[in-house]
Amino acid sequence: MRSIVCCSIVLSAVFFSFTRSHAQGETAVPFLQITPSPDANGRGNTGTAVVSDNPIGTITNPAQLGLFSLHNYFAASLYAPKTYWLPSLGTSDLAYGVWAVTGGYNVSERLGLPFPVGIGVGFSNILLDLGDFIRTNSSGTNLDKFRAYETSHNISLGIGVEYFLRLGIGSNLKMVRSSIIPISAGQASPAEATPLAIDFGIIVQAPLVDILKKAGVGSVNVLPDVEPLINLTFGYARCNVGDNSVMYSVDTDPDPLPRNATIGLSADFVLWSMQTRTHGRSLPSRSPGKLKTCSSSVVPMERSHTNQVSATFRFSDKLSAVTLRKPTGAACTRDGS
Repeated sequence: MRSIVCCSIVLSAVFFSFTRSHAQGETAVPFLQITPSPDANGRGNTGTAVVSDNPIGTITNPAQLGLFSLHNYFAASLYAPKTYWLPSLGTSDLAYGVWAVTGGYNVSERLGLPFPVGIGVGFSNILLDLGDFIRTNSSGTNLDKFRAYETSHNISLGIGVEYFLRLGIGSNLKMVRSSIIPISAGQASPAEATPLAIDFGIIVQAPLVDILKKAGVGSVNVLPDVEPLINLTFGYARCNVGDNSVMYSVDTDPDPLPRNATIGLSADFVLWSMQTRTHGRSLPSRSPGKLKTCSSSVVPMERSHTNQVSATFRFSDKLSAVTLRKPTGAACTRDGS
């Protein structure tokens, strides 16, 4: 049996986040501000600077795709099932769902580079189903009903480099569609807004122990078979940059996209067996077929508890693994041997 990790502590802090403010009105397509990653939500929306191989994490910071491409070939993740949004309102048709796929390839050997360089591509989809609405006339007579929704199809591209530091940069192109205005007289279909938005991000990780080794420092083991891992990570993401105004029809006032920027800093402090170390990552159970579950509390808004469950399959240069993430409590457990 392999030795297992002695202890694992992950500390993360978001220094600040800010949203561009406007003098009047609200932003359009506010569903883009919902953090889709269950594990990031469980950490208090700290996904900007916490490295994750979950494909859904690229929606929060596309630079995740660059780091993913260094040691992973393919990953897919989806909500299983979709999340019923704000269930305390008593509605059964208000739902939020996300799925994502990513692929990566390390091109260093093919190009003859002395250090790892990876290129990653990905696609993700966000759907906020707002349910059925009934259209009435001025006297309250039901005329018909329509289904409102907002969705975003996202294409992602990332590049990763590992040379002492690990650097990931990436960008998302979001093709947004918002259909929330009912059919009016003489109109064949609901009025829709179809803005384009762009995200870009960067992640820089300093694996301090690896840097000391490459600098010629001797053994850093704290015990004969136990080595520390200390990673400091900086992340920055700028999201929803694009169209200056969003309009559903010529009769509606334009609203801006919900532009925002986040900066974060995280630190990993880990003690683990030399037999379980892979790529400087703090995942002790990395043999094929291992199942990891993480639980945390997610309260998105208005004190309404919402459960998010995602299932992830990952195929890397070392193993393939299946991960389930279900934020429901306040603990994280991993099985291991």
